[in-house]
Amino acid sequence: MLKVTLLGCGGVMPTKDRFLTALYIQYQGHTILIDCGEGTQMAIAKAGLSLYAIDCICLTHFHGDHILGLPGLLMSMSMNQRQDPLVITGPKGVRQVVETLCRYSMITFPLRYVEVYDWSVAWQMEQLTITAVELEHNVPCFGYRFDLNRKPRFDKEMAEALKIPIIYWSRLQDGEIIHDQNVTWYPEDVTGPYRKGLSLVYATDTRPTQRLKERIKEVDLLIGEGMYEDDTSMAVERCHSTAMETVWMARQADVRMVWLTHYSPSYTDPQASLPRLRAVFENVQLGTNGKTMDLTFTED
Repeated sequence: MLKVTLLGCGGVMPTKDRFLTALYIQYQGHTILIDCGEGTQMAIAKAGLSLYAIDCICLTHFHGDHILGLPGLLMSMSMNQRQDPLVITGPKGVRQVVETLCRYSMITFPLRYVEVYDWSVAWQMEQLTITAVELEHNVPCFGYRFDLNRKPRFDKEMAEALKIPIIYWSRLQDGEIIHDQNVTWYPEDVTGPYRKGLSLVYATDTRPTQRLKERIKEVDLLIGEGMYEDDTSMAVERCHSTAMETVWMARQADVRMVWLTHYSPSYTDPQASLPRLRAVFENVQLGTNGKTMDLTFTED
């Protein structure tokens, strides 16, 4: 299971009703934060979450509305006596950008940096893989795809019939071949077919592209851009996507569900456009501050 919380839904600048866009993902005791705009600490507190639990911060790009919350957040971690390393991923130059931005934040714990490239692995934790997705913006920009693999079903009765010691069961389910004296057991001896995992893509600040459409194909949740309702000329000029473009792309890619986010301050009433959007893609929802969902496996 992935627990997903959209901390804020605003783009460019905060408003009285919208924190700047940031996403908080929890998995098996791990926490990943995507972007850290101004006010992210307050958004985390308002959502009843912990900033001290964050293991990795994935930065999409270096525009201010996505990174200006970092100095305060990292300083708060230091003041709470954090000692564990924190991974920060982002486009080329991420180390220099963060170190310059946080020069006076008195960070007392290790920071580890990972530069990302298209389809490069940003981070791997247990069954969860985070990969970068190159986007089309007016500066280098990446989305992130999360793939939670699922172990095949384990056949206990077959394992018992083959007299496989219990100590080897989990290793076989993990795909390991076991050699014990003169006997060899293979994972396929005691496991069933592939089971569908979970997938999530976060992609804002981009034009809709063929590359992105391929990366979001059949994902369970796309958190995509609704910068404008349907002002394509403005979206093209500023390298963003309209809400309508995002839902059309989701429909073509057979996405299961869409959350729209990163609204322009000028897009004041996304709710009014929801019927039009749902006429194109039924399972679209509007992102709001603190919107949360448990993303669970769809098959037994």
